[in-house]
Amino acid sequence: NGPTSGASSITILGMNFGTVDYSNSIAIFGTNETYPGAYTTTAVTDWVSDSSLRAQVPPGIGRGLNVTIVFNNSALAGTLSLVFTYDNPVISSITMPNAPTEGGTSVTVSGSNFGTVDFNMNDATVMNISVAKFGGTSAASTLWTSD
Repeated sequence: NGPTSGASSITILGMNFGTVDYSNSIAIFGTNETYPGAYTTTAVTDWVSDSSLRAQVPPGIGRGLNVTIVFNNSALAGTLSLVFTYDNPVISSITMPNAPTEGGTSVTVSGSNFGTVDFNMNDATVMNISVAKFGGTSAASTLWTSD
């Protein structure tokens, strides 16, 4: 696992990574049944050996993501399913801890690991995964401002 900001690296172990450095190899983090293709992000890899690569984790969100290695921009690829998870969001404070029961009040939620982009887009991708709940009731809308 790693922070939503990226800023960490992982070692990918396997076999048949080649006997020389394929500097154009990439690791793709994302795409599983829960988080479809819109979540795919990539990171450049560093070849270590025939059985080891290092990859810079890109910014992102999600859990149980697949990691796919693509060698030298070719059709040669390998995937390990449901293996990478970004850290959960951590809430440190909220504004307006008491609000009217009829709603309609803006509340600011502060914390970390909210992601580095707004994953509540309402365009053609219709991602809409940023949800704030108060008790068991979902907020009418959310607006991401920063991690």
